[in-house]
Amino acid sequence: MGHAIHSGRWLQTADQMFLQLSRLLMFDAKMTVRQLQAETRLRRKKPYRRNKSRLDRYRMEILALRQHGASAAEIQRWLRQKRVCVFLTTVTRWLEKNDGQILSRKN
Repeated sequence: MGHAIHSGRWLQTADQMFLQLSRLLMFDAKMTVRQLQAETRLRRKKPYRRNKSRLDRYRMEILALRQHGASAAEIQRWLRQKRVCVFLTTVTRWLEKNDGQILSRKN
């Protein structure tokens, strides 16, 4: 057993101090940070990939309604009759992304 050494308020033995120093010398901060950053990259939220929308199932009907002058709110009400409950912004965003597709396919 080592002798007790008084350091500040803590009373430690030489063996305990040696263990702490050896841990400190073996600690590689650079490697630890690399490992933590790699783990962060794995845990980070994945980018949004466009999944199939609930409105895609009614693509042809929605685009036909739109071509005949239906507003987004009217399309939303039609979808509600089909038991598809979506917010108005969902319909408007879907229309922004898909409204020109029929015209571009015909050309």
